[in-house]
Amino acid sequence: MTIINDTTGKRGKESGIEHRSAVCTTRTRSSFRLKPSSEPRSESNGELVPHRSHRKSSILAHFSWNWLLVLLLVSRGYEGSAQAPAEKEESPKIGSAKRILAIDEKTLGPDDPELAKSLNRLAALYQEAGNFAKAEPLFQRVLRINEKALGSEHPDTAESLNNLATLYHAMGDYAKAEPPFQRALKIKEKLLGPEHPDIALSLNKLAMLYQAMGEYAKAEPLFQRALKIREKLLGPEHPDTAVSLNNLAMLYRAMGEYGKAQPLLERALKIKEKRSHQGIPIPH
Repeated sequence: MTIINDTTGKRGKESGIEHRSAVCTTRTRSSFRLKPSSEPRSESNGELVPHRSHRKSSILAHFSWNWLLVLLLVSRGYEGSAQAPAEKEESPKIGSAKRILAIDEKTLGPDDPELAKSLNRLAALYQEAGNFAKAEPLFQRVLRINEKALGSEHPDTAESLNNLATLYHAMGDYAKAEPPFQRALKIKEKLLGPEHPDIALSLNKLAMLYQAMGEYAKAEPLFQRALKIREKLLGPEHPDTAVSLNNLAMLYRAMGEYGKAQPLLERALKIKEKRSHQGIPIPH
């Protein structure tokens, strides 16, 4: 079917329809003169003068074809929208992790800690890709394997709890994220003592969750404790100390305590500037 150019009044040869609407608009009515004969002609050049009924049918045909095109396009649009969107192609990293997991599933036992590592690797890739629905059951399975094979207070179990809680935080499911974060912190405190860089990291994660929940009163002492641990163990100018300063400052800013936030931000900025001059990156 040929699409008609409405501005030129050209014929659509395949359809056999002649569009005179554009031609008629360029002429005044005075240029047409109805003759008594059955085929009226113009006085000036002997051209056939379109009868009113002919013009009407031509215009109707013109609009009919246009509406047909519109309906066709709309129907195709609805047809396309009714189709389910194609699933996004997975990255080569995910494909490779899936192949490794398939091998480990066949060669290792269902409760082998090495299998948990392969599951955890694939879950982390899914989380990075934003595919939380596929990451969640894998992280849950990792946790079950580590609890059964290594025990409920093993460092790998604590890490599995942290990973699952971090996923729930990213999903916005704060109620599910809080218990595994708390469990992981308790395990690490029992294994590592109250002052350890890993304790500061767990404190920060739990504090950030409380901040996202609007539980500022619970977040503040955790951020403060993480800052003290890092200042004592890593030094007042360590990049991780700058991160803790920034975290606490952002909490005070959210609370409207700008007087408390400003000196912390200034300290963090000085550390960042000093590290930048030395070519040492600051972690985010």
